[in-house]
Amino acid sequence: MTRKHELIDYLIEHTGADPYRLKRLSKNELEQLVTAHKEDQEKFNELYKKIELKDEVILEKEEALKPENYLSSRELSDREMSDWSLMVLHYLWHKLTGQPYQPFTFIGFMFGVIVFGTVVVAFYGIVVMPILYLLDMA
Repeated sequence: MTRKHELIDYLIEHTGADPYRLKRLSKNELEQLVTAHKEDQEKFNELYKKIELKDEVILEKEEALKPENYLSSRELSDREMSDWSLMVLHYLWHKLTGQPYQPFTFIGFMFGVIVFGTVVVAFYGIVVMPILYLLDMA
């Protein structure tokens, strides 16, 4: 009888099964449940070890793909400078327009239009206006 109680206690502890249902089972059925649980646990442990090995391989590959491992210090500093300049452009875009983040191509296009417009206005004011003024005077 104690053997049956040990089996029931083992199943309750490891599987959380209902003790009232387990008490209705015979000793042979309880032994089958315990062996099935142990086999499942062994399979789970084997699969878990395989997953851990795959995770280690993935971590090694991720480590190899870090920019520090394949870029020179000059390339790393260039990337950092590019990231900072993008951050400043996004900040300026947000402050000037009040709109949230925009793709870099759109921001670059908008600032390009602003710079081009400024150059055109400056050219008109510095070159074209004096020529028109001189032509009117003559």
